[in-house]
Amino acid sequence: MDSECIGLYEEGIKYLEKREFEKAIKLFKQCVEKCPDNSHGWCALGVTLLRRADQDWDNALFALEIAVEKDPANFYAWVSRGEILGRKGAYLAALYSFEKGIALTEEIVDNDVAARKMYIEAQNGKAWVLIDGFNEFDKALECCEEVLRLDENNPLAIQNKEVALRRKALGHPNLVRGILECPFCKATLYEMSNYCPNCGNKLARQFPPRME
Repeated sequence: MDSECIGLYEEGIKYLEKREFEKAIKLFKQCVEKCPDNSHGWCALGVTLLRRADQDWDNALFALEIAVEKDPANFYAWVSRGEILGRKGAYLAALYSFEKGIALTEEIVDNDVAARKMYIEAQNGKAWVLIDGFNEFDKALECCEEVLRLDENNPLAIQNKEVALRRKALGHPNLVRGILECPFCKATLYEMSNYCPNCGNKLARQFPPRME
C-alpha cells in the first residue's frame, strides 16, 4: 500500500471511529480504487457499510469477500464476514468464518490487543450461531466460557450463556445440520469435505448426504 493509500485508509478510520460513515466510505472507496489488492481497505469498507444505519449487508459482504481473497489471514474480515452471514441466516458459512477468525487469533491473544478483541468477537459470534442456527448449546457454552475466561464481565458472553442454558433447560434437541467431525483430529468439517482442512487427511465418504 503506497503512501497515498495509507493516508486515505488512516483518514477513513478516523471518520469510522467518529461514526461519520459516509465520509469514511468515500475514503475507503478511493483507497481500494487506487490499491485494489489492499485487503485492509476492502475490510474497512465492508465494516463501515455493515455499521451504517441502513446495514448494506450485500455490499458489505462483497467487500469482505474481496478482503479475505486478497489476504486469507485478515482476521478482521473473517469475523465481520461471519457476522453478516449469521444475520442473513447462512449459519454454516457464518460458523466457518468465525472459526477461521478464531484459528487466526487464538495463538496471539496474550500479546496482541487487536487479535484478542477479534478472538472474543469470533467466540461470541460462534456461540450465537451455534445457539440460533444449530441448537448446539453445549458447544455454545464452551465458547461463552472461553470469552469469560478472558473477560469475566463480557456482556455478550453472559447473555449468550443465559440463552443457551435457558433453551437447553427447555429440552431443545441438539441438531447438527451439516457439521461433521474429522475422525483423525476431531476438527469441524463442512459440506462433506474430501480432506480435513486441519490435519490434511483424506476423508472417507462415510456419511449420508445432508437432507434439507
